[in-house]
Amino acid sequence: MRAFVPSPDAIQAQAAINIAAPPERVAAVYRDVEKWGETFPATIEQAQVAETGDNWKQVEVTHRMEGHVPNTLVFLSDIEIGLEESKKVFNASFLNQFEPAADGGTHYVITAYISLKGVYKILKPFLAGYVRRQALKQMKNFVLDPLKTAAEK
Repeated sequence: MRAFVPSPDAIQAQAAINIAAPPERVAAVYRDVEKWGETFPATIEQAQVAETGDNWKQVEVTHRMEGHVPNTLVFLSDIEIGLEESKKVFNASFLNQFEPAADGGTHYVITAYISLKGVYKILKPFLAGYVRRQALKQMKNFVLDPLKTAAEK
């Protein structure tokens, strides 16, 4: 079993959205790595599973701007999925929670844990607010909204 342990000194940001589909469906759409290019078209060209384990998948992702970015999905439960990725300037862990909503839909909460690299790590005290704002904007535009659209189809 692989653990999902975000860095305790990471910059954190959290965003949420309500989706008119049951949590199991929304989580299933998120788990469908082979369709990430369709689900998240603004950021991902393609993705494919490279390796799997008991509760994890290593995913090779081709990002439109960043190029090749290794990702690891960690399945914590049927409605809780961790994602770890390593980009040039930062490492990020995302906790994706697909919570049941009163109306039978899903309250999708994503929490980002961002650890800066290189010189940016030294500048963390000055960059934390900016990083948090950018993370919130990008989570909304490139994860929450596209997943809502895909899951409600």
